[in-house]
Order: sequence, then structure tokens, then C-alpha cells
Amino acid sequence: MPSVRCSCGAKFRFAEEHRGRRSKCKKCGAIFVLEEEETGPIPIADEPDQPYRDPQYDGPSLDALNLDGPRIEQPSAAAFPREEPSPPLVPPPTPAKGYINNLTWTLLFFTSPTNLITMLVVWFMLGVVLPLVSFGGILGLIAFIFIMGLFAAFEFEVVKSAAAGEDGLPTLAFEGDFVGEVFAPIFKWLASWVAIMLPAIGFVLLKLYLGEPVDEDATGKLFFSGLEQLPSTFKAEPITASLILLGVFFWPIVVLAVAVEGIRVLWRVDLMVITILRSPGPYLVTVIIVVVSFIAAPALAQGIESAAVATGATPGFGQRLFSGAVIQLVDLYLTLVALQVIGLYFRHYKHRFAFDWGQ
Repeated sequence: MPSVRCSCGAKFRFAEEHRGRRSKCKKCGAIFVLEEEETGPIPIADEPDQPYRDPQYDGPSLDALNLDGPRIEQPSAAAFPREEPSPPLVPPPTPAKGYINNLTWTLLFFTSPTNLITMLVVWFMLGVVLPLVSFGGILGLIAFIFIMGLFAAFEFEVVKSAAAGEDGLPTLAFEGDFVGEVFAPIFKWLASWVAIMLPAIGFVLLKLYLGEPVDEDATGKLFFSGLEQLPSTFKAEPITASLILLGVFFWPIVVLAVAVEGIRVLWRVDLMVITILRSPGPYLVTVIIVVVSFIAAPALAQGIESAAVATGATPGFGQRLFSGAVIQLVDLYLTLVALQVIGLYFRHYKHRFAFDWGQ
């Protein structure tokens, strides 16, 4: 059996089949090639104090070789497949709140500090800033249109955020686009309101064309004074009042359509009717809340005025200012509730919509 001597003096024997292989001295750690002793080892590194360690070498040392038996090799790192790290544990998504739970949260949305601050900022803009700029001539008119445009855009964002599943109110912001952020929202609101009033407007115009009498006072109240005037004027113009009620019934789905897709879907009345028929219960709840929001604030204002008349005392400027601020805040709260409920109708029942939104 051939033998080999390391440069440190240690002598080793090795099997013939290991000739020409590299090995490591178990005494000094030097790495050399296994050759005959007469030839001498071919050292690769001979530094006893600091033996060379080849980082690429992964073979066995001499003391690990079974020189009298079969070859035993230590497996290299490449022989073991790399174990991929386990993916992090992700908790299952929290189930979405039910429709009733969302309705309850919507009525109490002001309990969130962020929502309360947003509502107060909007209230200050509408109840304080808007009346002040209304007396400023041309500049006041421009400021009035600017504030109303921002508020119209904010209202559409309330509908869209509720439809997207967001519990908080959107922020009131202006990024410099007067057309897209001021004039376009105003035009959308006017278009949605004209769309629901179109049957009543058409009927009044038809009566005028045929020369039939029209109660202008009752009709004006129906169109411009709000739904609180509807009971007192229903006898004078029953058909016009019925058509306005029909328009109010369609108002939530119209506003939702304009908020999500724009005014280009206003003519798809067929899809709106199919959608309502597929989800009559939730839509009726939405309509009731919207109608209550229309009449609650004016009813509060009328109640405050009636109480003042009953007491016989003339309210001072401070009292009128305070009562007006309260009415404005209540009206804003009810408006935001109604808009969020419209968005919730889409959020929970979009699978029944005849439109292809979110499907």
C-alpha cells in the first residue's frame, strides 16, 4: 500500500484507488495530493502555524478515509436541496360586517373622532363660510360656486367610499382641478336631480302647452321648497306631486349610478328598475332613510320657529344664529347618513344589480 509523507513529517498510507486525490493532513491541516512517498507530496499549502483552508474543498480528511475498504465520501452541501422558507402565517380575512351592522354604524359614524372632525369642517364651510361669501358680489358668487362644487364632489365621494367598503368619511380636499373637482360635480348633481324630476317637469309643460291651469304656487313649492311641502300641496297638483314622489323613489339608484359610472348611465332606466326589483327590501330601506333625511331638518327648523312663536318672544340675533347652526348640523348629518346608506346598498347587494359594476 503506497504511503505519503506530509511536509510536517506526518506519514500516511492510502489505498491505490485514492492516488491523485486531494486530502488534508490531520496533524497540521495542510492539503496535498496523494502520491508515492518517493515522489513526495505535492503541497498546496504548507503553513503549520496557519494551515491553508481551501474554501472550495469539501472532501474527506485522511482520517476519514477507510483505506482498507470501500471509498467513503462525505456528502457536499450541494447534495442537499435548499429548503425554502415557510411562508409567513397570514390570518384569515375578517368577515365583512352585515348589512344591519353597517346601517347601525352609519347612524353612529360621528362617534369616530376622524369622522366627527370631517363633519365639523364641512359644517363650518357650509354654515359659516358660505353665508359670509354670499354677499360679496362677483367674488362672492365665485366663492359660492367653488364651495358648492367642493361639497358636491365630497358627497359623491361619500357614496363611493361606502360602496367600496370604507367605514370612514373621505377627506375634503381640492387639488387644483376646477373643472373636475368643482364644475363637474355640480353638473352631475343637477343632472341627477333633473333626471328624477323630468316626468313631473314634462307633465307641467304639457299642461301649459294644452292651456290647462297650473297652480304656480303649489308647483313652485313642490319643485323648490322640499318634500315637507308635499302634503299641503298634494290636493292642488296630485299628478305632479305623484310624479315627484316617483322621482324621489328613484333618486338613490340614480345618485349611485352617477357616482359610480357618471351621467352616461342615466338613460338606463331599465337596468335601474331591474336592480330595484331584484332587491326590493334593501332598496326600500334606502329610500325611507333618504326621505327622512329630506324632511327631518326642515321639520326641525319649523318646530323651532313654531316654538318661538308660541312663546311670544322674538329671538335675538344670537339665538337665530345658534338655531340656524344646529339645523345646519342636523341637516348635514342626515345628508351624510343618507349618502352612506346609498353606498351600502351597492356594497351588500351588488351581486343583484343589473349593472356589471364590481362583478
